[in-house]
Formats: sequence, structure tokens, C-alpha cells
Amino acid sequence: MRSAPAIAFDYRPSRRLAVAAGLLAALAVLCVLLSGLPIGLRALLVVAVPLHALVTLRRFLAPPWVRIAHDAGGWRLVDRAGEAMATTLAGHVRLGPLLVLDFATPERPRFHCVLTPDVSDADTRRRLHLVLARGSDASTA
Repeated sequence: MRSAPAIAFDYRPSRRLAVAAGLLAALAVLCVLLSGLPIGLRALLVVAVPLHALVTLRRFLAPPWVRIAHDAGGWRLVDRAGEAMATTLAGHVRLGPLLVLDFATPERPRFHCVLTPDVSDADTRRRLHLVLARGSDASTA
């Protein structure tokens, strides 16, 4: 059996995806304002929706992990301080041009990595698709 191909890349969240999510939140506020809901509920939602969007977008734009690597030893996530943590790939989904990787790390919340064409080059995406197609991680085999 051949060893799994090695791949490592820096991860940064997509600014385009963040802008799209912000626009959707603004549209949701507009829909609430134009709805026939009671004024108290509308006021609550007009405050809650942007707050939730800001918290979620802040967490999306400042991920705990800045580098993702895979080699014969498995998957590793590297934080801002350069500390690597072994992890398992719990799943992956390809949605058109998006590739979502779901990592399960011990003692940390799950990390969902969304790769879009604006944050990863074609060669990295091709190699990542090869790694995923092989199913070399025990959790996805």
C-alpha cells in the first residue's frame, strides 16, 4: 500500500464569503422590518440578528487554526503560535466551488474549514481532492 500524499497549506477565511454573509444578515433585518410582526418582536430581532451575525463573522474571520497539514501521520492543525495539534477529519463536503472540511480535535470545538477558489490555488485544491478521494484518514475510510 502506498503512503498518502502529503499536503500542507495556510488557511485564511474567504472575505467574499464573509461579505455575502453580512449582506444576508442585512437582508434578514430588512425582512424583519417589513414584516407584520408585533413591534416588540421586530425590535428584538432587529437587534439580535446583527449581533449574532457580528459574533459569528468575527469567529469565522479569526479562526483558531492558520495552517492545515496532512501526511502519513494523519491530519494536523497549526495555531497562530505555531503549535500543531493532531486531529481527525470527521467529514468533508464539496458544494460546487466550495470545499468544507470538518475537523474533530480533542478538547476543542469542531473546526469547519471552508475553502473557496479565492483563498486557495487550483493546485492545492487538486491535491486536496486527491487526498480526500483516497480516504487515507481512518475516520473517512
